[in-house]
Amino acid sequence: MHPEDFERARWGDCEEHALWGWLHFLALGREARFTAGFHGETGHAWVTLYGEAILVFESTSKRSGYRAEDVCVRPEYRPLWSVDGRLGFRWHGPKGEIPRIP
Repeated sequence: MHPEDFERARWGDCEEHALWGWLHFLALGREARFTAGFHGETGHAWVTLYGEAILVFESTSKRSGYRAEDVCVRPEYRPLWSVDGRLGFRWHGPKGEIPRIP
């Protein structure tokens, strides 16, 4: 679903949530990647933020407010691929390595 449609509908699956969040982080000037892979054994999408630490932004969380958490304390997230703000594609591999972006 297009992010504008997602805003109007206010519902969607993890891909819509992550795409919407990724575009907003990019608009704020953050280094962010739309990331797809696995959360546990389930296919999932989220936003990975880069800066002093690598953070997972879980936009589907139903907790009060969204949180970005250090990927080191969230090993259940295993990325397969991601896209940066310049539409650069990165394959993370089957082991889900998260390399720093140069």
